[in-house]
Amino acid sequence: MYYLSSYIGRNIYRRIHPNTLPSSKLLVSQTYRLRSQPQLHTHSIKHQSKQPNDNRKYSPFFRSLIRDLPHPHRPTKDELLALANGFFQRLRIRWKWWTIRGFRKFNADDLSAFISWLLLGHIFWILVGTTTFFSAIFATANSLRLQNYIAGAISNYLTQATGVTVAFESAILPKWKDSRISFKNVHVSRHSGGETLPPVQPDSSSVRRKIIWDDNAHDHDEDNELALRIAPPPPQETWTMFDLNIDSVDVELSLWRWLDGKGLVKDASIKGIRGVLDRRGVKWDYDNPLEPKDFRHAHHPGDFELESFTIEDLLITVYQPSDFRPYNVSIFKGELGTFRKQWLCHDFLAAHAMTGQFDNSLFSLHKPQSISRTHNYDVDRVSRFRIDGVAVDHLQAAAGMTGPTAWITHGKMDAVVDITFPFQQDEDLFNAIMEGLNNLGAVVQDENRRIPGQAQLTKPALTSPDQTQQQDEISYSKERVKVDIDLRFRDVKASVPYYTSDLTYTNNALVRPIVAFINANRTLIPILSHVEMAIEEFDGSWTIWETGLMSAVSERIYDALAHHVTSTEANNQRRTARNLMSAVNRQLSKSRKIVQDGVFQAELIEFFTRELSEEGFSGCEVRVTHARTEIIIRATHTQEVLGEKGRRIRELTALVQKRFKFPENSLELYAEKVQNRGLSAVAQCESLRYKLLGGLAVRRACYGVVRFIMESGAKGCEVVVSGKLRAARAKAMKFTDGFMIHSGQPVRDFVDFAVRHVLLKQGVLGLKVKIMRPHDPEGRAGFPKPLPDSVVIVEPKEEQPIQVVSENKAKPNVEAAPAQQQQA
Repeated sequence: MYYLSSYIGRNIYRRIHPNTLPSSKLLVSQTYRLRSQPQLHTHSIKHQSKQPNDNRKYSPFFRSLIRDLPHPHRPTKDELLALANGFFQRLRIRWKWWTIRGFRKFNADDLSAFISWLLLGHIFWILVGTTTFFSAIFATANSLRLQNYIAGAISNYLTQATGVTVAFESAILPKWKDSRISFKNVHVSRHSGGETLPPVQPDSSSVRRKIIWDDNAHDHDEDNELALRIAPPPPQETWTMFDLNIDSVDVELSLWRWLDGKGLVKDASIKGIRGVLDRRGVKWDYDNPLEPKDFRHAHHPGDFELESFTIEDLLITVYQPSDFRPYNVSIFKGELGTFRKQWLCHDFLAAHAMTGQFDNSLFSLHKPQSISRTHNYDVDRVSRFRIDGVAVDHLQAAAGMTGPTAWITHGKMDAVVDITFPFQQDEDLFNAIMEGLNNLGAVVQDENRRIPGQAQLTKPALTSPDQTQQQDEISYSKERVKVDIDLRFRDVKASVPYYTSDLTYTNNALVRPIVAFINANRTLIPILSHVEMAIEEFDGSWTIWETGLMSAVSERIYDALAHHVTSTEANNQRRTARNLMSAVNRQLSKSRKIVQDGVFQAELIEFFTRELSEEGFSGCEVRVTHARTEIIIRATHTQEVLGEKGRRIRELTALVQKRFKFPENSLELYAEKVQNRGLSAVAQCESLRYKLLGGLAVRRACYGVVRFIMESGAKGCEVVVSGKLRAARAKAMKFTDGFMIHSGQPVRDFVDFAVRHVLLKQGVLGLKVKIMRPHDPEGRAGFPKPLPDSVVIVEPKEEQPIQVVSENKAKPNVEAAPAQQQQA
């Protein structure tokens, strides 16, 4: 036991002091101790003699070096380095010493440590330098000429993951200096196999691609063509097709973000985009409007959330549905901060800077400037979008062809939109603290206001009514996105829509005034409006239509126009229209007066017909003066109308005054005898009625009336009797004589018409008498004007002898002398 402890102590001393040997005293003490134990003496001496020369634990390389040592003790690093020949031998010695502080062989523990260190190192490398790791893989693949196979595999993976066809025409190159991976000549498309898009000039490529539908296609066929899968078309018929060629896509990868569910790509930069975006297949039913909320996208783990996104040199041609003209959209350069798939529209509007061209109209998206400060801590970000000279039809298409924008048929628009985004829940604590400090010490000054985006106006712009009541009803627990809109319509022309089913009855009445105002102020119509939306409306929205922003803007434009048209400030501008409406009202009042007079005369005639039927009532005439109203009653027996000492006429006056609510002493009735009783249809109809009541035969009575009418000077007459005349079956009998007209204005002027009913034993008979009065220039016995088709033949004048007039008026004409003078 004592020997074992001394042996262990000696070994520990050698490990601590490898360059020294145990002292002589220690060797003597060890020898003494060994001698005191004879049973272990032989074994210990044998073991000590073999210890210095036991080189089995070293590798052949180190054993060869140890043999050259002059002493038998354990070799040191300096001694082995002195014996080494060449760089690689010294490298092996230094590596051995650095790893295990010795020169023995590696055991299982050492190898497991090396493997663990290698794996952990690579994992750390992948997590920290994901882009560098994949760059090394792509560089190795490029050196082995495997870039085509890797590009095909990545294309198939992206096609299957995104649902669109992705192909790479060139190799994938790592950028070591920028720590990025570059994809050259990328082709992204989605369309059916049989349908082709408008032609796009593709870039030259050395690798031919064969697009196939088979999911089990091999990656390398017999013709040395790269087979790529394409995404199948969507199941619905209405979808958007596109075909894009991209020069380069530079990405930076991060495994940490992928493990966090934010996608593998950290940063991305796209340059040189050309292609076509075709939406002509998109269709919808105007009778069933779509709801934007139904088209928002749900979040899925793995959706990309880029920390920065840059796009340069984009130019695409857009084809819209409903036969909309094609136009170009270009982006010169755009720098976006956070770019997330779930907040695509939000991050696009909150871009740091972006310039481009939309349908030959320049636009820019940037941060507005203020005079006094450069930071605004009370909001997350303020973006200003400006576009000049854009056609109004784009605003109509974005608003869904509803509202006042759909009524504008021609014109252009300048727009400046300031969008204020609030802080979201995932913002850092520093911004929240700065927001509180800014709110405590903020002082509202004119210098803090943002510089306006457009020139100042001489007159105030149109604004929508105040929405304070509506804003009070909004829950302020939700974060709001504030949008300030400054629209200026130039050279516009509007027309009244055929269908306005999207408006209420009250708003529909304002369509024509709004259209008239737009056409009257077509040079410039400025409109200011303010829209607030919940931040949740941007969650899952990829387009502005899905957020509902354009519908809200269209409503605010209508509110501003309607408010301006109906406000008192626009009275001076609507004075001409008001005068016109006054004239129309006067005409309506006249028409109303005519209708009232007609109703009054009809009721009055009905009253006199019932009361004065036996007195031979033949009509009445109403004369209105400023003092009183006079009613002249025409009858065949005026004495019965007046009554004894005027009693009957006074009773009729009282009844008419009470029935039609005339003021007291403002109504006077007169009785006038019919001048020509034979030309009065009422008198003859009453005469026929009394004849039938007296039992006279129908034919005899009718012929007697017709004969009397024609003898009185009428141009024609017609008598119709209908009912049960003799038999049990009803019939009608017509008796006519002379000329009778039945259409046109002359019927009202020349024909006198009367209808009566007579109650007999067999039933009720209907009597109708029509008399065509003659033409009387004086207007006593007939109408003063002749018939329109009457022709008067004028007899020609007698011919008179023609007198010859001499041209020389001073000299008389030469006449022949008389015969007597000639004979003389």
